[in-house]
Amino acid sequence: MIQLDIDLDGNVSRSTSDAANTDIACVSKFHEGQSLASIHPDMDGRLFGAAQLEELTKSSPIILYTRVVSADRCEKLAVVEITAAEDGLGYRYTAIDVTSLPLAVGKLLAQAEVQAQKDRSQIELLKIEVAELKNLAMTDSLTGLANRRAFLARLQNEFLRARRYGTTLSLLILDVDCFKSYNDNFGHPAGDAVLRAIADKIGSTCRQTDFAARIGGDEFAVVLSQTDRPGAEIASCRLLAEITACKLPYGALSATLGIASYTHDIESIDALIEIADKDLYRNKS
Repeated sequence: MIQLDIDLDGNVSRSTSDAANTDIACVSKFHEGQSLASIHPDMDGRLFGAAQLEELTKSSPIILYTRVVSADRCEKLAVVEITAAEDGLGYRYTAIDVTSLPLAVGKLLAQAEVQAQKDRSQIELLKIEVAELKNLAMTDSLTGLANRRAFLARLQNEFLRARRYGTTLSLLILDVDCFKSYNDNFGHPAGDAVLRAIADKIGSTCRQTDFAARIGGDEFAVVLSQTDRPGAEIASCRLLAEITACKLPYGALSATLGIASYTHDIESIDALIEIADKDLYRNKS
């Protein structure tokens, strides 16, 4: 490793070795303003000869930590900048900062740990924010159920699974009866209360493997994985009974359900939704 003679102000006075014939161990390369925790890894621990340093410094300065011997012959730790020579031939050193080795190591490690803790905290905060944004993007804010975007994604996944593995899959689509009258007679807060009550009944009735969503104004959907047509009919009867038994100040609740069950001739989720919609309209008439 090259040893540099420096004065008390940290200026390089001369090199104790012939720089043209000596390799320098690049302990760690980093960019100005970065801490030890974010050192660029490409240069770490690599050995560079004079020709390599001359070539590297043509594009940008190299900054590194290295052990140096000061004018008082004490080993110290220096932050050294290696830049291209003004005449374009070779390179020159500038000691940016020089500190007694034990003190510098402790200081640098402490700074690195503080920065690492900050980085970890920021990463955790970012993870939380991303999770919250993802949840907001996939959740209906009024009812707390999944929204249409989440419903379509889940239905697509279940549809592909059923088609690939030959498993059963059913879909329920529910429409609140006479919903407009709640808004007209009691106001929109009453309509919102009705939607939340329906959502609560759907959530309490469904199995953990089912997927419930609000897909429109007063429309809800439930994806029933591993469920055939008879199983879907049982689930729909149970859900309608729970909704009918729900009492609100605005009067009794009722809803209409449509059912669609996957068969091999159904080629898309749009076709499955259309079958459930048609079944719902038949049941309303």
